[in-house]
Amino acid sequence: MTLVASKIELLPLFTMDQTLDWPQKAEYLVKLCDVLCNTCSEIGNYNVRSVVLQIKEYLISNLDSELNVAKLAEMTGFSATYLSRIFKRYENISLHDYITACRMDLARVLLSNTSLKVYEIARKCGYDNAAYFIKVFKTNTGYTPQEFKQMNAV
Repeated sequence: MTLVASKIELLPLFTMDQTLDWPQKAEYLVKLCDVLCNTCSEIGNYNVRSVVLQIKEYLISNLDSELNVAKLAEMTGFSATYLSRIFKRYENISLHDYITACRMDLARVLLSNTSLKVYEIARKCGYDNAAYFIKVFKTNTGYTPQEFKQMNAV
């Protein structure tokens, strides 16, 4: 993000330069408007990227909680539709699919490195219903959690 002053000379705004005719002054103002619009757009994009990063950090820290687009939208002040759209634009994955992928990553780690029961791992991954967790896990990995745990037993 660069400052306006680094993109266009601002001195003409503050001086009464009599050497410039009206068409030159108009051309300068058009250029200034372009610079201002581009700078505003850059700032907006920076803010959106910042929100996406905050959401990702929040999700990773709260995988065991109820996570949904409406709750995240409320947290950020964006509408659920807009939040979903910007997340997909910057991450190339839907928010719902990202949450599921993070939960499945955590599940694989817990299944491989702990002696927790499947229902305990389901809870730590944000699933109150162990049967649903098993279904989602199998859909994502091709294995049930128990099969995955046996394959990765140390």
